[in-house]
Amino acid sequence: MHVYFVRHGESEGNVTMVHQGPDVLLSPSGIAQSRALANRFRDIPVDRILSSDLNRAKVTAQIIAEAIEKDVSYVPVFRELISPKELEGLALSDDESVRIHDLRIKNQDDPNWRYSDEENFFDATKRAEQALQMLEELSSERVIVITHSLFVFHIIARILFPKGISPKDFRQFKKHADISNAGVTLCEFSREEQTWKLLSWNNETRLE
Repeated sequence: MHVYFVRHGESEGNVTMVHQGPDVLLSPSGIAQSRALANRFRDIPVDRILSSDLNRAKVTAQIIAEAIEKDVSYVPVFRELISPKELEGLALSDDESVRIHDLRIKNQDDPNWRYSDEENFFDATKRAEQALQMLEELSSERVIVITHSLFVFHIIARILFPKGISPKDFRQFKKHADISNAGVTLCEFSREEQTWKLLSWNNETRLE
């Protein structure tokens, strides 16, 4: 089974560089990116589209679904990581944002520590594992999953490091890689061997 993990098109929050809530809209560029991506999928025999139920992912999924004439199933497990409620709407560079960010890093190795209502590294790792298990149970051969950048990193970390990765090493992994808006990361699941493989990362050109 081939799974195309797609980051949503550019959102207004990506443009303004703020911590995003669930209802943030796609920017005009994000809509154009989603339409271009939809055209790239026209020649792929996709069986199914799954999507995060956050608005920026839903709109991206709807644009693709209309182009390739498939329905979309909205699955909360593919949402972006939940951040502390205190961050929503704050600029990434805001002093309070930086303070909370630094506190979270300071406590990143403690699975029981949270600033408020967010997911910590261990919560996100568990949810990524649940997402992969859900995909493994599908009978489809080609699946598009519209999701979010941080969650793609967690999914790929579970594939590349099945025995686990430390929060510090995960941050290094994320620092030295990138996932563009509308970028496609292709993975393959072997039902016979029950293993995942990363085939391509952040593809922005031709799909196979």
